[in-house]
Amino acid sequence: MPKKTAIKLTTKFIDSLKPAEKRREIPDAAVTGLYLMVQPSGTKGWVMRFRWEGTQCKLTLAPYGEREGELTLKDARLAGDRVLAQLRQGINPIDTKNGPLADQDLVENVYAEFHKRHISRLAASTARSYENNFEADVLPYWTGRNVKGVKRRDVKTRLNEILDERDAPAQANQTYSRLKKFFNWCIEEEIIDASPMARMPKPADQSDRTRVLSDEEIRHVWLAADKIGFPYGTVIKGLILTGQRKTEVADLPRKEIIMKTADLNEPHWLLPSERAKNRREHVVPLSPEMLTLLTDLPKLNTNPDMYFVNNRGNRLDGWSDAKSKIDYEILVLRRKEAIERGEDPATVEPMEEWVFHDLRRTVATKMGALRIQPHVIEAVLNHAGIIKGVAKVYNRYSYVDEKRHALELWARTLMRIINPAGNVIEFVAA
Repeated sequence: MPKKTAIKLTTKFIDSLKPAEKRREIPDAAVTGLYLMVQPSGTKGWVMRFRWEGTQCKLTLAPYGEREGELTLKDARLAGDRVLAQLRQGINPIDTKNGPLADQDLVENVYAEFHKRHISRLAASTARSYENNFEADVLPYWTGRNVKGVKRRDVKTRLNEILDERDAPAQANQTYSRLKKFFNWCIEEEIIDASPMARMPKPADQSDRTRVLSDEEIRHVWLAADKIGFPYGTVIKGLILTGQRKTEVADLPRKEIIMKTADLNEPHWLLPSERAKNRREHVVPLSPEMLTLLTDLPKLNTNPDMYFVNNRGNRLDGWSDAKSKIDYEILVLRRKEAIERGEDPATVEPMEEWVFHDLRRTVATKMGALRIQPHVIEAVLNHAGIIKGVAKVYNRYSYVDEKRHALELWARTLMRIINPAGNVIEFVAA
């Protein structure tokens, strides 16, 4: 049988084709092995032709069209690409037609359902972290693959690549935890029978972070934040003043800042449950310093409803660059202070490695040093805290007054840390 010349099919061309006395097969130049079938009856459909272990095989995909159960040209090419991906992975698409070729069992489609059923119900910041994790570290590698065909070795290979190529133990462990949740969810939904991660250890032995910044380091971070300015520098100051999570502060809408209600006569930030990591509404009393920080911010035309946005009016996403700028300004400041002390600035090293979440731990630790009670600190952080069991069920007291005292005491202490010489910084309550 002579080999047919492939052409790049178009929808207009396909629609114009008329039936002949015999069935016609027209190969598509865009996807190797994809054929358009035109039956004498006028029915059109898609098939894939390929070789498996030396044997020529044909796999019928679906009829041509836009209705349910049919495939457009674009969708047929996507289906063809999936078949080729399965072949590269050593999977016979014919033997597993109801697996790899069943759209609902493809990794990307199972993930879409997992997103709808699980991820979308998480706090916004956690959901975004999940999305970024899967879109960067999972989907590009397993798209087009049957979730049932993902083996233990595939998971270990992916995690080791993250660990070795990027030297990112935290990211590898995070991907491990989320994949474990994903596959367990697949078992619950009866998509798979067993998880490929059963009894698989974490890829990295990562100890819990215990980094707490010293007073001098807090001062350097604050002054460096002053240097880089709005918006990232201002957010960092907000993290230090409130002890809240980065995304909670960075994504702060103006409507969440409330000056007075019937129940609360003092300015406060009402974090709704859908933005809180633990899905619990959280009242953050505003110290005069934090209130001044917010009221001094410009109201940007690009997005007047938000406190912090980039130049396009979108949420902040350049945190790696911001961290680099902060670290650079800290080093400049440390060298300048070394010169003032009569020391050689060339001997000054960068500040010990730190991450933004360390600021939250630092605030909690400093509050403890100020003799603030542990349960109040936990309330400030919106943690489940040390109140457990029956007491947790019945104790619904919100500790707003105690939280206000803690945050105001911490803010005054912070101002003394920033100005150790005793210069007074005036913050006027708005």
